[in-house]
Amino acid sequence: MTGAFDQKETVFTQGYILSSPQGILLGHSYRPTEAEAIASTFTNPKFRDQFWQEAQAEGWTIKFVYARIFTPTFFARSVLAAAQERENAGAA
Repeated sequence: MTGAFDQKETVFTQGYILSSPQGILLGHSYRPTEAEAIASTFTNPKFRDQFWQEAQAEGWTIKFVYARIFTPTFFARSVLAAAQERENAGAA
């Protein structure tokens, strides 16, 4: 491993995300298309267009973004490996 993450566990992707009037990106709305990003937040299909138009009037926008998707590493692998070796040595 060369750094904070293993390169093979990282992918780069692009898509769309909702942004609040304050410029805060709504992470759970990230989707491949604008329509899917809107539908992820405005889930009632009957009123979706109306709700989205009201949100736009309040300043909500949809942004095109690039994202890096990676598996988080909470502990150093070398430390975990050393701990595992100590456990295995004690079990023998």
